[in-house]
Amino acid sequence: MFKKSQQLAKKIIKIKKQKKPTLLIGGRTLPKSIDLTKEAIQHGREHEWTVKLGKVKEKDYEGCYEAVQYPEIWTYIPRPPPIGREAFEPFFKDMINNKNRHAFIVREGTDIVGSTSYYDINDSHRQVEIGYTHIRPEYWRTSVNTQAKLMMLQHAFEELHCIRVQFRTDEQNGRSRAALERIGAVYEGIRRNDRILEDGRTRNCVFYSILQEEWPMVKSNLYTLLMKHEAEKRNVILETPSSLKTTTTIIKPNEQTTIL
Repeated sequence: MFKKSQQLAKKIIKIKKQKKPTLLIGGRTLPKSIDLTKEAIQHGREHEWTVKLGKVKEKDYEGCYEAVQYPEIWTYIPRPPPIGREAFEPFFKDMINNKNRHAFIVREGTDIVGSTSYYDINDSHRQVEIGYTHIRPEYWRTSVNTQAKLMMLQHAFEELHCIRVQFRTDEQNGRSRAALERIGAVYEGIRRNDRILEDGRTRNCVFYSILQEEWPMVKSNLYTLLMKHEAEKRNVILETPSSLKTTTTIIKPNEQTTIL
């Protein structure tokens, strides 16, 4: 009886010590952090490109909590908003423990301004979705989300060798849809009655994607957007570096326009 109790205790301890499985894409490990340091220095913008992504850790709890306490962030999200300590606890635990999600804290300089994630990770078919992106409203219409998207897409296509990256958003979320179309993500369609929101509204979900062969065009779009943002701040005109110039195709529903 005593031996059985000891064996059971060892089994419980073993289960508790089990780590979250390593998430892979194409056999490659997902990153602990990403930043644009090399690219920023290469293009002479080490001071302007200040956003960094780091895998979420327990010590990020307070900063993450403060970053998501804005009701306007959650208008189109099909789950209870993590407003207040009680609601935030399961939200933060999911960021750390979800077995098919690789969550990042988004930092502007040293400040935590939100979070974003790789999820629905498909190792065998080298596909991933980018989402769970929540940025403090004061950083909307800045370059923060653009920098984060550039980092995550660049790592997905150039380091993990993904063949496809997917996005989804509420059909009524015009701001999110416009942002995805602006960088060159391709509209794929709508999944009707996808979720029921907290207010009782039935949400239709819009899907977008970027394929491996489309990445050079999208990368050029992202750099152009970042440079335009810098130009607006400085009130000057900046040109796209020749190394990044490419034919840009912006694809919208039932419409394709090529800009040379």
